[in-house]
Amino acid sequence: MAVVAAAARHGLSASSSAPNLAVVVSISYPSSISDLWLMVADLMASIVGRLFSLEHGNASPPRFTIEHIDGGTTRLSIEHNNGGTYRFTVGVSLFPNLGATRCSSDRFISIDCGLSEETGYVDETTKISYATDAGFIDAGTNHNIAAEFVTPSVGKPRYTVRSFAGTRNCYTLRSLVSGDKYIIRAMFMYGNYDGLDRPPVFDLYIGVNYWHTVDMRDPEKFEGIDEVMIKEVIVVVPDNFVQVCLVNTGDGTPFISSLELRALNKTHYPQATVAQGLRVKSRMNFGPTDAVIVRYPDDPQDRIWSPTYNKNFWTEITTTQKVQNLDNDLFGAPSAVLQTAIRPLNASEDIWGATIGWTSQPTTIDPSPGYIIILHFAELQVLPSNAVRELNILLSSDPWYTRGFTPGYLYDTVAYNTIPFTSSFRRWYSIRIEASGNATLPPFINAAEIFSIFPTTNVGTDSQDVIATLAIELEVSRFPPLLHLVIIITPFKCLLVVHWASSPLASVSG
Repeated sequence: MAVVAAAARHGLSASSSAPNLAVVVSISYPSSISDLWLMVADLMASIVGRLFSLEHGNASPPRFTIEHIDGGTTRLSIEHNNGGTYRFTVGVSLFPNLGATRCSSDRFISIDCGLSEETGYVDETTKISYATDAGFIDAGTNHNIAAEFVTPSVGKPRYTVRSFAGTRNCYTLRSLVSGDKYIIRAMFMYGNYDGLDRPPVFDLYIGVNYWHTVDMRDPEKFEGIDEVMIKEVIVVVPDNFVQVCLVNTGDGTPFISSLELRALNKTHYPQATVAQGLRVKSRMNFGPTDAVIVRYPDDPQDRIWSPTYNKNFWTEITTTQKVQNLDNDLFGAPSAVLQTAIRPLNASEDIWGATIGWTSQPTTIDPSPGYIIILHFAELQVLPSNAVRELNILLSSDPWYTRGFTPGYLYDTVAYNTIPFTSSFRRWYSIRIEASGNATLPPFINAAEIFSIFPTTNVGTDSQDVIATLAIELEVSRFPPLLHLVIIITPFKCLLVVHWASSPLASVSG
């Protein structure tokens, strides 16, 4: 990330005859906040050195002393042999919580939207570090959800929300790796934070690409203001940043409870490309009877696997042994998910119907939605020598995998499509898993992931949309006026221009 600095004119001059001065430097954005302080100190020392040379010519160079560096302020003194002192203070509000956004993998960003504390915290359930909104977005107002909705099951990251006036407000997630693949997850818990008992309807975007309409009033999708709505996508990020935007559609004030980003293995989910993202419709962990969600640290990539079990139709299969992924695996399902499975309660039946089914939701933006299905099968039982477990898979009664396949013992066998399933007329999709004609044992399944696709050709955003400021005030003891320096951070390489003159700065280019 490059830095562009432009000094606004405040009447500072070294002498009545001092010429206009321009300092042009190219520097790189550092990887940590402490490095940023040192970078700014070095930069300002260079600027003051030029001031010194203007006033004193070839006199002995000044001596630099850093008086204080902490989380928000840097003080540096520059002294020279004539007894004069240049002293400046740097007040920085750029990425103040960058360090708090990392978890142990150093590839997580976790934001508790609306958190009013100056520092973040570690969530007791997930052990993930959450940061405040500061440094990710400048707009918005913090709120607490109503007290009756503050329960342990909701989780601390949903106790607060941030709401937004205006038409479009965007979080900017930085320090990403261009071309890498990421999970982006937004959570919404209305909790009557505004006392109106009227959840809003608004749109969610990744950059300029439509992601989802957040509608908590639709009874088919959402049952009440005491529920958490989770929206998640997998995208390839073409730049070293990505924006998540809330767009007001005229039906209530947009808000958000938490925003999370998780880095994925670049080879995983090959259906997610620069041109196409994956919207999570469901991610099911079949078999667990304790209703416990599997996520980090059991899943190092912090996917949310929802427990799915119905004792009226299924029998649980479990193991305590580790279940592994094959060497060429493309999805990395965690062992904690693969250690459970279901089979039909009646061994002669199939797994079908609403078990793995969904309603197609055409929109004016996407009149013929496409779907990606990923099914996980790992044999958890040592089978007798005369037993055969062989499976067929059908999509809404149409053949899909129908040549019969046998999942490996304690290894994940994955069935998936690379070309999206689409239909302009089909409203209901369902997966049927059946025993093949050669099988002597009933079918089973461990886990399933269902995605809809959406275009991501414009996930990146123009650099002018990604701007942060760093204000620096320079106090020169011999000269009362202040030099006010504004550093504009963009994700693209630019020049650092420091300019003071008798006329205003006309323009800055980089």
